[in-house]
Amino acid sequence: MERSWSRDRRSESNQSFPRNNNKGYLTKNEILERQIIWINKNQVNNPVVKELRINVQEADSISVDYVLGDSIGALYLSVKYHVYRPEYIKKRMDDVRKENRYRLRVLLLLIDDEVN
Repeated sequence: MERSWSRDRRSESNQSFPRNNNKGYLTKNEILERQIIWINKNQVNNPVVKELRINVQEADSISVDYVLGDSIGALYLSVKYHVYRPEYIKKRMDDVRKENRYRLRVLLLLIDDEVN
């Protein structure tokens, strides 16, 4: 069975995801009602996205890989990539921390490397 996939391509000048209240973020109830996960456009081909069972919207200008709620952001990291570029995740985490948008920051780690 094929899953539906919603794409919402927006230009850099537009906002990256809907702004429905005066704070500029979706409320918790709106997220739950819509069951939306916003993904960074760079994650579209990530195998994790294919496993999601809810509506996925693509956004051009979010700093995290996945927006899971009003103030929840997630970064994705493959262990193989971390071995290749260990400085990558620290830089990404620092960038997200400086933005100060997400109260809960999640690291989604894919264990795809065998221990030697």
